[in-house]
Amino acid sequence: MFYCFILGNHRRFNPSASSTYKNEGQSCTLYYGSGDLTVRMGYDTVRVQNIVVKNQEFGLSEDEPYDPFYYAYFDGILGMAYPPLAFWGSQTIMQQMVNQGQLSEPIFSFYFSREPTYQYGGELILGGVLDRLFIGEISWAPVTEQMYWQIAIDEYVIFIVPFDL
Repeated sequence: MFYCFILGNHRRFNPSASSTYKNEGQSCTLYYGSGDLTVRMGYDTVRVQNIVVKNQEFGLSEDEPYDPFYYAYFDGILGMAYPPLAFWGSQTIMQQMVNQGQLSEPIFSFYFSREPTYQYGGELILGGVLDRLFIGEISWAPVTEQMYWQIAIDEYVIFIVPFDL
């Protein structure tokens, strides 16, 4: 699902300005650790860079806690969880991208800057990885529970000291 916040200091999605928006007529409440968020469900065409997803279901914010969303450096949330976390069995944006043939590979990746700034903190790469953003080989780990991208960790290392779990 794709959530658009409507607070005063953020860019807003205006459903009446979209010729493809369809109001689903339902509202729901999302529960976060920082507070509840009430959204009105609808469908529209969603564009992320050159990727166009038609008929994507998303929640348009109706009521949200002032803190922390007012001060956030983002205008919405793009959920990248597995489908079991989607509301009412709706298709996630990633599922829609894959189903509509918008990605070269059915994967996404993140790059987090070691020196983040307000203008650039990192990147979400849809449909692959960018080789220019890392050196070496990628170590793939199987997901152990298809909800929160959970993986098993048997050991971790701090500096050169290994710790078993």
